[in-house]
Amino acid sequence: MTKDMAAELFVDLAEPGDVAAIAAIDSVAWSSGRGTDADEKEFLTRQANGGIFVTKTGEGRVVGYVSVFRPSWADPKALREIMTQCTDRIVGQTPEERWETLRNTYGLPLNWHEATGNGTPFTEKGLHNPGGKVIFGMAIITDPNYRGNRVVDETLSAALRASKQEGTEWFIAFSRLPSYRNFTQTNGETPVDRYLRAAVPSPEGMVPHDYGFRFHWRGGAQPVRTESGRIGYVGVRNVRYDDPESHNSGVFIMNPLEFGRFPFEKIVSQAGI
Repeated sequence: MTKDMAAELFVDLAEPGDVAAIAAIDSVAWSSGRGTDADEKEFLTRQANGGIFVTKTGEGRVVGYVSVFRPSWADPKALREIMTQCTDRIVGQTPEERWETLRNTYGLPLNWHEATGNGTPFTEKGLHNPGGKVIFGMAIITDPNYRGNRVVDETLSAALRASKQEGTEWFIAFSRLPSYRNFTQTNGETPVDRYLRAAVPSPEGMVPHDYGFRFHWRGGAQPVRTESGRIGYVGVRNVRYDDPESHNSGVFIMNPLEFGRFPFEKIVSQAGI
């Protein structure tokens, strides 16, 4: 893909005619080959409910998509409290203990499977709230032939801006960590919290090491902050049961749609979680 081709990308809500291409991309995008637990019927359901944004080339080829819904379990006030008033006691726990505490305190789901009804939120009774102020990112997928060209950044940014114009206040997700396994193979066993502080230099400054986490950071994902000044992103174990690249782990993305990047240098240099 050339820079000229990248400049021709455009993002819009998916149409029924896009679904076959979406399903085809989904089937090859994951190394496990399992996709996101959705078939063409489910993608049609998502499309009919306005739950898919697609990125296309100037020639009309679908090269990426973002799939979202409005979870009934998500409370904007609770998300703000987690982000700005999380306690040192909570963040000091192991990832398993911490997520259990957050779940019990704020009514959050156990993992991606529970959050989405195994990828069927529009048919699983009670999961989707059409009037909700929070959207949840179920899947953010790029055609493998177009990776490395900011397709995900373009798709996610457009989806977030369109959602904010509709009155959405938050974007949340369980982001995969697709570079995690390779990192541990090179650097040895690394707890997920420590991995979320790993950074690499770039023209943007220090950025997250994990490319899956990185595009959420670029989109405005914010860390939690405690009363003592600790900051960090919330790692979650066993987010998915079929993601060996991520060691089945992820990061809980909280984006208040203020479109400001948190300086990742602070994550690297200050006391974390």
